[in-house]
Amino acid sequence: MLRNLALNPVTNVFKTMFNKYSNALIEKPYKTKMLTAAVLTIGCDGICQTVIEKKKLTKNYDYRRTLNLILIGTFISAPLCHLWYMKGAPAICQAVSKNTKLYPYISMVADQTLIATGSLSVFLFLSEYMKEFKVNDATHNVKRKFRHAIMANWKVWPPIILINFLIIPPHFRVFFTNFIGFFWGIYLSYFQYNT
Repeated sequence: MLRNLALNPVTNVFKTMFNKYSNALIEKPYKTKMLTAAVLTIGCDGICQTVIEKKKLTKNYDYRRTLNLILIGTFISAPLCHLWYMKGAPAICQAVSKNTKLYPYISMVADQTLIATGSLSVFLFLSEYMKEFKVNDATHNVKRKFRHAIMANWKVWPPIILINFLIIPPHFRVFFTNFIGFFWGIYLSYFQYNT
């Protein structure tokens, strides 16, 4: 009984935060998803650099790298994901089939063939390009790393994307993929800057 009393204020705070976030996703979807992407990107690359790569914040931490990843996540990935989940996937499903029970499966296949390949290519290109603004280096980076990245992607994402389309409400789909993608982001950061 005492334990439940102690948890109630904490539970209420989380419920309030969740409700505010949920409302923001509906009322200001782009702004909310872009801000979420920025915060998660800071965490992903921060963990990658400090925990995995053992860099010190005051010594050899690459702040420009984090900034570049924030820019990609905030201004490219988040808006495109929003458009994909809210408009693109439903449009493809309606064009392919009238059977709504197939929509999650059609969406997953389209996501993993169109969106995953495109977003990984863009990520590999831009994260390399933003280092020194050399198109040839960025193009070579995509050619060199894409196959490995997409194979790793296909080992992780198809069931997650299917769950996303099967049970997650549409306005939470980007948040769900961002949450799972936090760990994927750590991997991508390491993969891009250490291979």
